[in-house]
Amino acid sequence: MASTLSPALEALFRSVPEVYPQVPPGLLPQPLQQGHIHDTWRLGEAFVLQRFNLYVFPNAQAVAANHARLRKRENASPLPFHLALPLPNRDGALFTQFDASRYRITPFFKAPA
Repeated sequence: MASTLSPALEALFRSVPEVYPQVPPGLLPQPLQQGHIHDTWRLGEAFVLQRFNLYVFPNAQAVAANHARLRKRENASPLPFHLALPLPNRDGALFTQFDASRYRITPFFKAPA
């Protein structure tokens, strides 16, 4: 990991595979610069980690409830497009509290060529 990361972020990145069993250990975070609202890192070729911006979206529970509804809908009848919906953590929650922030992991989808 880059030495420019804070110790708190390094600890967060190390803990991801423990909190999200879907994510294999050893994936190095790469900042994604395209985001305007959340701090975002790509983890390998398959995952994205986001620090959820609680100033823009102060009611994270409502956002999580909407994501849960979409996950149920997608599981019942697959959509003709990809939704980057958060993956549940080991406790089944769509957000993970770490220090004073909330994080989520989503699948990474490459843009069509």
